[in-house]
Amino acid sequence: MRAPVRALAGITAAGALVAAIALPSPAAEADPHAAAGATAAKWLAGELTGGTLPGFMGADWGLTIDALFALSATGRPEVTAVADAVDTGGAGYYTFPIDANTTAWIGGATAKTLAAAVTAGRDPKNFTGRDLRQATLDLIAPDGDVKGQLRSKNTGNDGSNTFDQALAVLGLARSGGVPADAVGFLVKQQCPAGGFRLGGSFAEGSVTCTDDSTIDPDSTGMAVQALLEADKNGIAGAKAAADQGAAYLARTQRADGSFGGSGPTVGSNSNSTGLAGQALAVSGNTAAANRAADWVLAHQLSTRNAGKATGELGAIAYNKESFDDAVANAVDGRIPDLQRDQWRRTAAQALLALAKLPLTHKPAEPGPGPDPVDPPSETSVPSSSSSAPPASSPPSQSSSTQPGTSSSAGFAAAPKNTTGSSQQKKLAQTGAPVAEFAVGGVVLVAAGVGLVVAGRRRSLR
Repeated sequence: MRAPVRALAGITAAGALVAAIALPSPAAEADPHAAAGATAAKWLAGELTGGTLPGFMGADWGLTIDALFALSATGRPEVTAVADAVDTGGAGYYTFPIDANTTAWIGGATAKTLAAAVTAGRDPKNFTGRDLRQATLDLIAPDGDVKGQLRSKNTGNDGSNTFDQALAVLGLARSGGVPADAVGFLVKQQCPAGGFRLGGSFAEGSVTCTDDSTIDPDSTGMAVQALLEADKNGIAGAKAAADQGAAYLARTQRADGSFGGSGPTVGSNSNSTGLAGQALAVSGNTAAANRAADWVLAHQLSTRNAGKATGELGAIAYNKESFDDAVANAVDGRIPDLQRDQWRRTAAQALLALAKLPLTHKPAEPGPGPDPVDPPSETSVPSSSSSAPPASSPPSQSSSTQPGTSSSAGFAAAPKNTTGSSQQKKLAQTGAPVAEFAVGGVVLVAAGVGLVVAGRRRSLR
C-alpha cells in the first residue's frame, strides 16, 4: 500500500503548490505616509474659500501657492480652483504700483508665482496676465558681485534670500531652461559643511557662504530640490552641490527624525521636517526621508489621538505643544480660528515629506481616489518639542530691471528643458500573475492524478 500513499502524498503536495502559486498574495500594506499625506491634503483643501487660503487681510497668496504645491503633490482636484484663483487675483502678490511711473516687483513672489503656474500646468508666459518666465528672468542680476541673483525692483531694499533663489531656479528650469548664472549664485550660498544659508543681505564680500553657523535646513531643502531640477537642464555642478546638501541634511537629522529651522524656528517642527524630508526623498536618501515622514505622521491628528479635536482629522501640528493644545483644548471638535493660520501653514509644507515628490511635481495618477477615512497613525503621542513659530511668515522678497518688458540679454542660452512634464511616481504592482500560474496548477493537478492512477495499478499487481 506504500505506492498509493506515496502517490497521494504527491497529489497533496501538488495541490498545495497550486494553492500557493495560483492564489494571489495579499496586497502589500498601504504606505502609511502616502495615506497620511492624502488625509492632510483633504484637511487643507477643506480650508480653502474660493480657491484661496485666508490671511489676516483677505487672501494670502503666498500661503495659497504653498497649498497649491501640496495639493498637486497629493493629486487633489482642488488644484484647478486654486490655480484659477491665483491666475485671476494673484498679480498683486508680486507687483504693485508705487506711483504713476513706478512699479514694484518682489523677486521671490514673482518666482513663486512662476512655480505655481508650472505646478498647475498653466502657461508660464501668460499667467496672472503676465509673462512670468520673462519677468523672473528680468529680475536676475546681469553683472556685478551679485550676478545671477534674483532681486526685487523698486522695493526700497532687497530682502531676497536663498528660498527665493531656489524658487527662481525651480520655476525657470521647468519652464524652458534656467540660466547658469542663476544656478551659480544659488551654489554660492552653500556653506563649507554642505548646507545652505538663508541669506537676505548680499553686500560686497558676503556673496559666498563661509560660515557654517548660518546654515538653514529649510533653505537647504529648497536648494537641493532646485539644483536637482537644474541638473536636468544640464547645468554643470548642480548635481554635486545637491548631493552635498542632501548629505548634510541626512547627517544632521535629529535622532527622532525631525528637523528644526534657524533663528526662532530652530526647535523641531513639522514645516522644517517637511521641507528637509522632501529633499531627502527626492535625492534618494530613503531611510532618512522615512524617518522624517514618521515624525510628521506622529504629529497628525487622527481618530486614534485627536482627543477633543475630532473635527480636524488629517491636520498636522507645528510641534508637540501645538498638538497637545489641540488635543486638550479644541472647542466643539475644532481648532480655534486664531490658531488655524499656523495649522494651515504647517500642513502645506509638512505633507511634502509624506508625499515624497519633488516640489512642483504631481503623482502619476490624475487624482487621489476616494478620500481616506483616517491615516494609519502612530499610536504614541509625539515626544519632541520646540518653541512656537512666528504667527505668520512675511512674504518672500528679492531687485533689478523692469520685468516682463526687456529681453534676458546677458545670459548664455539656457539648455532647452526636456523635463517639463511632471516626474511621475510609479505605483507598485502588487499580487501575482494568476492566469499563468493557474494554467501551471492545472498541469500539476493532472500530474498528481496520474500518480494516483499509476499507484493503484501498481498496488493491484
